[in-house]
Amino acid sequence: ADAAAEVAAAVAGLSPEQAELFRKLMQNVLNAPAESKFRKLKLSNAKIGALCAEPEARRSLEALGWRLSADRENLELPNSANLAGLEAVIKSASAGELVVITVLRGPLRTKLELHPLARVAHLALAVEQSAALGKMPR
Repeated sequence: ADAAAEVAAAVAGLSPEQAELFRKLMQNVLNAPAESKFRKLKLSNAKIGALCAEPEARRSLEALGWRLSADRENLELPNSANLAGLEAVIKSASAGELVVITVLRGPLRTKLELHPLARVAHLALAVEQSAALGKMPR
């Protein structure tokens, strides 16, 4: 598989919130490539720090050209970085239609939408967090 597909698959392994943050950070760079603020990820930011603490996300960012700053407080995307990788990841992550799964629990029923690259763990989490299905018995 090509690097963009591998990165997209790794991102699909993140929580839905982290995957969306990853996609948004990459899209910001693509939307305004000359804007330096989008080429710097502050690791002290709670959400960005948590995302970068995930090994799959960190490896993916580094594969796309992001580098740890000299002061080790930021990840930075150099101006010389090839943005084609970011474009390919966004395209690959957006490719395919959502998979709709109907989940039944006794008399309760709900439909859940998942990205085609989502893992079984995401399905389990979506079911567990579904308000329509009520609290999952332990």
